[in-house]
Amino acid sequence: MIIKAPALNREEHATNENIAEIVSRLEGKDQPFAILKKNATSFIQTLWTPQGYALAYQENDILHIFRARGYISQGDAIWALQSYLKGDVSWKAKFYFEHKTIDNLTKLAYKIGTIAEKITKFVRGK
Repeated sequence: MIIKAPALNREEHATNENIAEIVSRLEGKDQPFAILKKNATSFIQTLWTPQGYALAYQENDILHIFRARGYISQGDAIWALQSYLKGDVSWKAKFYFEHKTIDNLTKLAYKIGTIAEKITKFVRGK
């Protein structure tokens, strides 16, 4: 998995150590977020705010985005990303996640884009 933190100009193979270091250095930065990508459509991310860390994840596509209610501690943000890295899903039970809905126009555009991508792959023989 890859961890990316634009504020720190970092994008690298994720380890428990660099997850802890990166998340702990987000405070006060411009674009203070870190994203741990499993693939192009599935990831977990955290954002530092003065109130605490926001935590969100996406599974498979933009129709499946979830955000933890409220803010969490730095330690919990690190733990959640490290758990995700290991494939341990216990972080999902520790926080209350709300499904983030998107408006109908965005859903329509997403579905059209998905269909267009499938047609393009078919035409190209992939």
